[in-house]
Amino acid sequence: MRINFQLRLLVSFLVVVLISTAIIAFWTNRSTISQFNLYLQKSSHIEETVLKELSSYYATRGSWDGVESLVAQLSSNLSVHLTLLDEKDNLIARSGRMGPKGMEITAPRPIEVDGKTVGKVYIKVRGIPPHHGLMERDFLSAVNRSICLAVIIAFILSFVLSYLISRRITTPLKELAQAAEKLSQGDLSQRVKVHSQDELGELAEAFNSMAQKLEENEKSRRNMLSDIAHELRTPLTTIQGYIEGFLEEVLPVNKKNLKSLHEEVLLLSRLVDDLRELSL
Repeated sequence: MRINFQLRLLVSFLVVVLISTAIIAFWTNRSTISQFNLYLQKSSHIEETVLKELSSYYATRGSWDGVESLVAQLSSNLSVHLTLLDEKDNLIARSGRMGPKGMEITAPRPIEVDGKTVGKVYIKVRGIPPHHGLMERDFLSAVNRSICLAVIIAFILSFVLSYLISRRITTPLKELAQAAEKLSQGDLSQRVKVHSQDELGELAEAFNSMAQKLEENEKSRRNMLSDIAHELRTPLTTIQGYIEGFLEEVLPVNKKNLKSLHEEVLLLSRLVDDLRELSL
């Protein structure tokens, strides 16, 4: 089955692109899913961690005095905005400003110690803050490492495949160029190997056919020149013999001998005319 060379080239590079894209997509997808599931698992414990830490703080101290440092620490580590109120809704501590719009704000969660409500906290989950928390940094770092590794692998594979494909395409062209160079130098025995049945294969077959015809023509030319030389030599030898015979007075200069000499001249003239027509 004859496959178009342009189609083969197009399909080859499409395969390279598809393989590279598939590797990047697969690796990034698997890594993102894995890391994001881990991130969600950690996020589900944010609220529980905040309530536990604040409850433990109040239970230990018996009041909210100095709780600002704990609120700031929790906000930084968990990447959340916290607003802590006492049981009478008086503001006790706040981690920074409320932040830009669009962030999720949870309902106020009561903080209980020994079954008694000692305050409540608003937990505002950040998007991607300017300064990432620990979980964000771990998540983004893992995803970036996976993407970089996938890109490197895809690049190496694409390079290897592209090199093999380009070599498969250019090798027959190089062989053809070398054979054509030797052919131009007079070596008419040059032939190239036909590697495929596409346009490159047709080009190789055309070159081999051309080289064979040139070789046959050269052989015919040499045989023709040899035959012409032989045909010219015969009448010239005869004319030379008659003239030498006349000069040495071995042959009489009569009408019969002159007629034979004239016939050889006519034959020589016809041969020259044939040679001229052949050259034309």
